[in-house]
Amino acid sequence: MKKLIAGLVSVAVLTFGLVPAQGATKYVAKQKTLSSFSASATGLTPLQRSQVEQAVEANAYAEKFICTGVRYYEQAMSVNITVRKRAKAACDYAKELNPELSTWYQTKSTAARSYSGRVLLTIRTDDELANLVPSHNAETGSIDQDQPQNWGSLALPLEACQLRETKNFLGGQSKGFPVERSNRAVGNVKIAIIPVDFSNALGEGSPAELFKEDIRLIGEWAKHFSRGKLTYEIEFNAKSWIRAPKEAQWYTCAQCGGAPKELQPKNTGVQQMIAAADMAYDFEGVEIIYFIFPADADRKFGTTAYGFNQNFSSQDGPITASIYGDLGWRAGNRPANATVWDHAIHEILHFQGFVGHGPSNGSGHYITSNQWGPSKAVTSWEAFLNGWFDEEEILCLDKKSLEQELFITMDSIDTFGDGKESVMVRLNAEELIVIERREPGPFTKICSNCNASLETGFTAYRVNVNGPHYRDDRDPSSYQKNFWSFLGDNKKPKIDDSVEYQGVRITRISDKQMKLSLD
Repeated sequence: MKKLIAGLVSVAVLTFGLVPAQGATKYVAKQKTLSSFSASATGLTPLQRSQVEQAVEANAYAEKFICTGVRYYEQAMSVNITVRKRAKAACDYAKELNPELSTWYQTKSTAARSYSGRVLLTIRTDDELANLVPSHNAETGSIDQDQPQNWGSLALPLEACQLRETKNFLGGQSKGFPVERSNRAVGNVKIAIIPVDFSNALGEGSPAELFKEDIRLIGEWAKHFSRGKLTYEIEFNAKSWIRAPKEAQWYTCAQCGGAPKELQPKNTGVQQMIAAADMAYDFEGVEIIYFIFPADADRKFGTTAYGFNQNFSSQDGPITASIYGDLGWRAGNRPANATVWDHAIHEILHFQGFVGHGPSNGSGHYITSNQWGPSKAVTSWEAFLNGWFDEEEILCLDKKSLEQELFITMDSIDTFGDGKESVMVRLNAEELIVIERREPGPFTKICSNCNASLETGFTAYRVNVNGPHYRDDRDPSSYQKNFWSFLGDNKKPKIDDSVEYQGVRITRISDKQMKLSLD
């Protein structure tokens, strides 16, 4: 349906003359719709800026760049002002990226509600020049030629890829369907983030200034990767560090490995910290509490807080919340680039049902495998499990249907688009292959030489929903024993040519297209 609507809008654009006439020259027109704007916003989000950047970069010889603000035809004409400002912002940014571009912004109405309030980019290139812009393989210098996509009749309902988990259960997290979790992964989830210090481990600086950017990024991250299906409502009201009533060594978790023993029950300590913050915080509706402790508390005393859906009391009434806290602010044993926001998301996702730490723990491909790596994306498998991906994003296939070569063009899990971001090939009732494409995005940096490297291109991993969850970071072959792992090189899984698993071969055709075939 998404592609059908996009096609109808495109036809309307080309037929009814949204683009200014250009004499007798023949042009090739490409179009892209920016992601949705929120409320009355007129500025570009990081995702929208990334989408404009991609459009400019992919059309190096473009002659005209048209930005059309789209209004639903039944809306008041006053809405034109808002969508026109959005269109202008998009064209202004394109012009900033390429000063040689000729830009034009305008507004038009549509009968498709899904396009209301959005901005349509139309990029026009001289037909002769367009034919001179092939995609090149940087390593070989060869020209990549995309093939027509031919998978349409073979796509299965998503239920076929909802593999059922029947053994090796984890509790609170799931490898397959149906999903078990401690906290909701969609809708509005209220999180209290509380900086707490101690008389023998003092917090330094103003929390409001130290963590202001972290709070903003947590909210933006959730909206981007869930595409609005999840919002984090952050309760953060600490103008100064909240002082716990006892010293740091009283707030530990023996089972977590931070300290050898507990001087008081974990929940007793959490209740004390909630009471200390009660005057400043509104705990009504809070589902998750994330404590920030000073570096010395973490380093000297192993101060830790942890628990799944525990019951506590507050001045706002009883609350049931999952608890996490151990990250010292730039503690001595943390990387130099350690930040709070991505660590908080990593731990919060565990409560929301994300197993994480795979397909290769420590790799820089996902926030769930390395919160301080170059990409903060999540695997499309876990996004599927937890309600963030549906038929708009996923192509579900069965190995049995690969009797002919299938050519599939994909968008990336870093920026998203109108196409498929995930291809899942069902092998049997408990195992499938997941294929994804990676590229730079608002929360992803390409870094091929980093310790936890990430490269532009295709990756694939296997998932056996009934396999054991095996994690031992000291075991170099841990990934082979785990229920999921990358295909090919586990540390650098980018598919340069092809990889094969269980008779299914995945071959790179171009930067955005891959081929599926049977060996």
